[in-house]
Amino acid sequence: MFFRQKQKLKKEYDEKLLLLLEDAREDWVRKKDLLSRTFEYNEGLSSETNVAESIYFFLFKEAKHRNIRAGGGD
Repeated sequence: MFFRQKQKLKKEYDEKLLLLLEDAREDWVRKKDLLSRTFEYNEGLSSETNVAESIYFFLFKEAKHRNIRAGGGD
């Protein structure tokens, strides 16, 4: 009984991690694109882009560690 509940919780949190990963990637790509389109160097935007990239790769590394696939496979 407890094992099924544990599997259910893992699946639920894996799905949340995938959603976070997708949002972080979109945020990073959006900021990277904006940074590439600017004419003048913007230190604040550059810092935000680096933070967004770090968050994305942290979540990506966690998903890889947990063996999560975007297709839903284990």
